[in-house]
Amino acid sequence: MRRFKLLNAVPFMAVVLLMLGSMGEFAWGEVKLAGEVKVSEPFVGVKHVQVVQKKPRARIINALVIDPKADGVRFKMTPGNGDPNGNEPGDLNYEVTRQTVREFMKQEGAVAGINAAFYVFINGTSHTNVIGLAASDGEIYSAFQKNEKDKDWPAINFGPDGKADVITSAKPNTITTEYMPRNVKIYNAISGSHMLVRNGKAKTFEKRPFNDVYHPRTAAGVTVDDKVLLVTVDGRQPDFTEGASLAELAEIMVGLGAKDAINLDGGGSTTMVMADPVMRVVNNPSDAKSNGNAGRERSNGVNIALFAKPKPGYKALSQPSKPAPPALLPYPKKKIVLDDFEGGLGRFASAVSACGSNRCVDKKSESFIVKDRNAPSGNKALGLKILRGKDNGKGLLLRFLSGGGSVKNNVVLGRVGTVGYWIKTKQVNLKASIVIDDTIMPKKNTSKAHEKGAYRPIKADGKWHFYAWDLQKVHHWSNFFNGNGALEGPNTSIDGILIVSDPKFNKQGEVIELMIDAVTYDPDGDFE
Repeated sequence: MRRFKLLNAVPFMAVVLLMLGSMGEFAWGEVKLAGEVKVSEPFVGVKHVQVVQKKPRARIINALVIDPKADGVRFKMTPGNGDPNGNEPGDLNYEVTRQTVREFMKQEGAVAGINAAFYVFINGTSHTNVIGLAASDGEIYSAFQKNEKDKDWPAINFGPDGKADVITSAKPNTITTEYMPRNVKIYNAISGSHMLVRNGKAKTFEKRPFNDVYHPRTAAGVTVDDKVLLVTVDGRQPDFTEGASLAELAEIMVGLGAKDAINLDGGGSTTMVMADPVMRVVNNPSDAKSNGNAGRERSNGVNIALFAKPKPGYKALSQPSKPAPPALLPYPKKKIVLDDFEGGLGRFASAVSACGSNRCVDKKSESFIVKDRNAPSGNKALGLKILRGKDNGKGLLLRFLSGGGSVKNNVVLGRVGTVGYWIKTKQVNLKASIVIDDTIMPKKNTSKAHEKGAYRPIKADGKWHFYAWDLQKVHHWSNFFNGNGALEGPNTSIDGILIVSDPKFNKQGEVIELMIDAVTYDPDGDFE
């Protein structure tokens, strides 16, 4: 092991260690990142850079720096599956079949890979719709598109010769090749949500939770000398690796030498795998395994596979030392009904209008026990009579607290499995959700944040229906208060039930009647 010189070193420059093989030294340019940096060369023309940072917070960065001109180097994106349900109006557009990075690499015989595309889940299937441009070996199967702010989703394209370009579209929402702003042959391409770096300058971003919260992140970019950067930044693992904002990710890409770079899908999708020679996960995925600890590999919409020749004499970089996970508080190991209302209101004894988060909920709203021989658990249920109050322009939101909203008054749950409850109503235009306390410090049993389940439209047919959310599935969750759209655990508890409707349906004084029963936790529940 030898040290090597960094060009134009600055005072905060990291310590950089070069792993040397029998082929001798290789050149490396500027790395302007604080922390400990280690470099190895697992494949011909491919460097693996590992950065362990303590400031501005604990986080671990892994980067593959790839010379597309090196002998044997090529790329491939996940191919389309032919959209098996056709192109009829209302088509859900099953463009790809989800796979983990490892599964895609095994399928293709690749030596390395990362996750790539943002995608839309098709519930109950392994199929998904890719957001933005996607092409594999010359076949374009998903078009460029604009985001909610009417801005183009940029893309990175690897030509037939492997040369990479970061591109944008002149004609979003079209599959033709006429939209290219320059003479680029679309071959292996994928869109990202944001341009991170353009012409060597980090972009700035408006204040939004997605941009500002410290998430796990994945990025791809191109250097001035046409090297390809595939980068992961791990997060959602307190005191080990906590993630980055979009602005920080852009600075990281500049620090790695990016001329142009885009943000790819992150969160629990963020994964880097190498076969060097044994296939292994190089980074630290944030999704929970069945034991509640981080590290589960997620099935993604599109992954990027890298092909290259092994480097003689290569020595793998050791994984950063990971602290032991905090001891979990005991939680139910079998399915349990937390509240069945057979003996009264139970934990839902607070006034309906008590929570300060409520909107359009009049103080005269009330809760009570009702008899129903068809109730999912026993023959009683919780009745709610919600009186719509004055609209503030955001519509109805009832946060009906469990245990008065205190973590210590609620049952300690795990970070895996499902939570849910039954609803019966004839009231139209309502949606159901749930608020979860993310218990980050089990010894103190205190909640770091509140996360909100994805809204489920409530069926207004006067029959009982079950609405549930998977604690492991990040796409089931978004921030409610002080959260980041993911459960970091290792424990959770139910903060309350959410009933909402859009402002266009609000009629002040209208009475909404519904019944709730069998608030349930199932540690073995899994939506897939």
